[in-house]
Amino acid sequence: MMGFGASFVAVYETILMELNTAVIYQGATAYFKIKSEALGVYSATLLHYSGEEEQRPSRNITLLRGVRQWTGSIEDKALLSSLGKEIEDYINMSTLEREKYRGK
Repeated sequence: MMGFGASFVAVYETILMELNTAVIYQGATAYFKIKSEALGVYSATLLHYSGEEEQRPSRNITLLRGVRQWTGSIEDKALLSSLGKEIEDYINMSTLEREKYRGK
């Protein structure tokens, strides 16, 4: 019974997830808003990029959570992995940590 409850909580939190985050891309900071679309499917929207326009990442990226890696709508495995790590870190935070993260 406890295993089922833990699974339900993880699914519930994943479905409702939305987060703003920053990752390093091509030596500059890329700010994204990430939302869960379905179980294991996320969308990342580029909010701002501090680097050169020619090196800017895609404005809209779909991320798919696989068994061992992140895949998605772009070929850049490093960016997919960085965004995926941000998602995983957020999902694995306790409720108290999330409230601090959100500034509540």
